[in-house]
Amino acid sequence: MVRVRMFEEWDFEPLVRILNECCSGLPLVWPATLDEFREAVSGDAARSGAPPLFEDARFLVAEEGGAVLGFAHTCRWQREESAPFGLIRCLVALPRSDAASEALASAALDDLRQRGLESVAACVWATGYPWYQMGDGSCFESQQHLVNGFLAAGFRRVVPEVLMGVEPAATAASPAPQQELEVHHRESVQDGTTFRRWEAFVGGDRVAEVVWFPCSERARHPSARQAAYVWWVHTEPDYRRRGIARYLLVAALNEARDHGCREVFLHADTHNQAARSLYRSLGFRVLAHCTSFAHGPGEPDWR
Repeated sequence: MVRVRMFEEWDFEPLVRILNECCSGLPLVWPATLDEFREAVSGDAARSGAPPLFEDARFLVAEEGGAVLGFAHTCRWQREESAPFGLIRCLVALPRSDAASEALASAALDDLRQRGLESVAACVWATGYPWYQMGDGSCFESQQHLVNGFLAAGFRRVVPEVLMGVEPAATAASPAPQQELEVHHRESVQDGTTFRRWEAFVGGDRVAEVVWFPCSERARHPSARQAAYVWWVHTEPDYRRRGIARYLLVAALNEARDHGCREVFLHADTHNQAARSLYRSLGFRVLAHCTSFAHGPGEPDWR
């Protein structure tokens, strides 16, 4: 019988082993060290990057017969002016352990509901840990035991995405799509991550943006030093289909390559065929399918 309890100090070593076993072989995921895991769980190091919007965090641990099987992280989550939600930021369990996954999902849901949080989200885009990507917060569909656990606990799939990757070759920047377009490049640091932004302006108004960061700033594994992640691609509706996003993305890919990155990853909404077509035209290929989950009323704008 699987039981769920609160996290204890002695859980660090078995849980980091489970984390690495669960994530083994997944794209955009590298093994975490014990120190990285400690920092992220405790939240007392600047490198952990835990932003203030994650409040009242708790870790739940599943075990059976004294053996640890996995963990879940729950917290209160609020974006801008929206009402607070409960968030299962992460759920990890040993492969093929459907019972542990369901027990953790159910216990995490109960924990958040007891805190008066009616709507609960799980594995949401943009809330992934910095010490491993785990699909940047979303759940890989190939992790069938985790998906089964959420569904058995009454969650529903939302925000389906594909994870795509490319090995950036030398790509000459094409001419700016329109004469009055101004392209700016800047960097900003947030929670220990350097975001590199390529922005397009027309008449002083920003009309498009591509943002990427080096994965080495979110994972310490040697392979992370050769990878980059495209965090954001956006074009204002009135300026779409003019080649602006392509122009900025090529600039970002070239910059990542010049920084020694041999692979670049990004996520795309499964239903956004225009974006996926753009990425395919630049050599990106689908590596995995991912999803987030929701329980209760409403589906907030998580973007």
